[in-house]
Amino acid sequence: METSLFNHSPQKSLAELLRPKNLDEFTGQEEILGPGKTLRTLIEKDKITSLIFYGPPGTGKTTLARIVSQMTQSDFVEVNATDSSVKEIREVCKKAGEKRRIYNKKTILFIDEVHRFNKAQQDVLLPFLEQREVIFIGSTTFNPFFYITPALNSRTLLFEFKKLEEKHLKKVLQRAFEGKVFQLSEEAENYLISISNGDARVLLNRLEILFSLKEDEQTIEKEELKE
Repeated sequence: METSLFNHSPQKSLAELLRPKNLDEFTGQEEILGPGKTLRTLIEKDKITSLIFYGPPGTGKTTLARIVSQMTQSDFVEVNATDSSVKEIREVCKKAGEKRRIYNKKTILFIDEVHRFNKAQQDVLLPFLEQREVIFIGSTTFNPFFYITPALNSRTLLFEFKKLEEKHLKKVLQRAFEGKVFQLSEEAENYLISISNGDARVLLNRLEILFSLKEDEQTIEKEELKE
């Protein structure tokens, strides 16, 4: 079950619609998710512990956190560090502890931009992680050794995400064009991958604009991407 502290249901973006639902659909990060790698094994054996994912935007950090919750049949609570308070985080953790004790149900608390939490906000997590009442997954584009307290770092496993390579972005494009009557010229594809700079979200957001303007069996050319 996936929930949020801030309930709203805007129209889903292309990036959201194409978000991978399992590890087979997930693209990139083979260094940490390849066969036999520690993180993949923890997920597949349902032995997940608290984690911090760090690296550039658009590389799959949020997506992987959601996949973890689905594969481990855990409740998923997502918050953004810029919008949440100590009180809210404590309430989520307390409810997670109750579910664990009463229903033996795990809860994953995913905190995006966790580097924005101050020390007091980070410290509120510590007793709940110590008692394993909640599974914390943090996401940040910054080096956690500089922005996350040593106490929180010591209670998590850290995994670095890398920019997506050309081959990964081509797979993302392939999924995006499934069922479409138009296509991307080779020159346009190379240009789009270049300006995306390893960020799948940038690629899909740019593509979404073009999709909204296309209605027939035309080929999208490089010039259209520059407009």
